[in-house]
Amino acid sequence: MNYKVVNNGRDLSQSFKALSANSYTGVENCETNTDDMFWVHTSHQGWLGAVRRLSATTKNIVVISSDQSYREMCQALVSGSRGYCADDLSVTEIEAVSRSVANGGLWVNESVLCDVIEALAGSAMYQRHELPVGQLTKREAEVVNGILEGKRNEEIAELHGISVRTVKEHVSSILRKYQAKDRVDLLLKLGSFNKPAV
Repeated sequence: MNYKVVNNGRDLSQSFKALSANSYTGVENCETNTDDMFWVHTSHQGWLGAVRRLSATTKNIVVISSDQSYREMCQALVSGSRGYCADDLSVTEIEAVSRSVANGGLWVNESVLCDVIEALAGSAMYQRHELPVGQLTKREAEVVNGILEGKRNEEIAELHGISVRTVKEHVSSILRKYQAKDRVDLLLKLGSFNKPAV
């Protein structure tokens, strides 16, 4: 996988340097190959336009930011990015985000994602379906409720007196059972959005 960072010529982080990433001041002269993973930094003046131009030829786009916000995340995803996260990722995190995006997934920082899920699940338009009896264990059902309440793994673990690792195992099991790619996909599998009454 080739890593290409669009960042107005700023110095690359040590993690991107370790992955032999190339730095670009713009996307005009960037060739897009199927093995390319583009990382667009929000410090780039015109980062939204860069994401839009790249999304015409590739889906492998992640927006990185030093000051993440819900609004900025929405702008990134609506513009064609498949990921939104902090700019201080480790090599392991960069590789995990890249795999997820390259496999058709969506990657959003957990704290921002939890805010999104809480807002969506709490929306008057969201109608949660009844869980089939026996599909989930009691603990998995509790974890699902935590996810839909916008709780992070650490919060779910503390609430139920279990380790974060155990919560992650439950989340993986839940995603498998519902054939969901991520928490947003799980939200959609567990309910539906009704059109608002006019």
